[in-house]
Amino acid sequence: MEKFLERIIIKAIKFLKANPKRLFTIFFMPILILSSVNMIDFFFIPKIETTDQIVSRRKLYRNNSYGRTVVGCKYKTAKGFSFSTSEAIIRENDIDIKHTQIFKSVTFVDSDRKDYTEKLSSNLNGILKYFHLLFLSSLVIGIIIFISERQISQNTYLNIIIFNALIFVVLLYMLFFY
Repeated sequence: MEKFLERIIIKAIKFLKANPKRLFTIFFMPILILSSVNMIDFFFIPKIETTDQIVSRRKLYRNNSYGRTVVGCKYKTAKGFSFSTSEAIIRENDIDIKHTQIFKSVTFVDSDRKDYTEKLSSNLNGILKYFHLLFLSSLVIGIIIFISERQISQNTYLNIIIFNALIFVVLLYMLFFY
């Protein structure tokens, strides 16, 4: 078993040394496709409207020199949707929401008293859509550079890999925690 694993590791290292651009393209192409589908789902495909009830609220805090301040709230609904708002707390339980068809991202929240759509901060609402757009454009540029047969410097190569990896980690963090 050890010899088998050793041969696999040696082959993987040889592949990495021989063609690192191809590995980047193979690794990030599914992420590019998934991110593109997410953007298309969020901005272009029609939304589904439904009535729902909030079943849990969790306040989001930020520490500062005066103590903790509330910066938003995270909600879960009876039908399984979750979303966050910034600077606003929805006090009513009955809400109307619109969500995307593929990823079930909440894009619209309205109660009897107020429209909370502008305060949404989860999924591709708020600043996250700009990070997502930056990541998509960076991936496209990186893959185009790697697919082309042009010679690039080691510095350019490392910059593309490290920048895309960093933006990907930030994007994942923001998607899961906001």
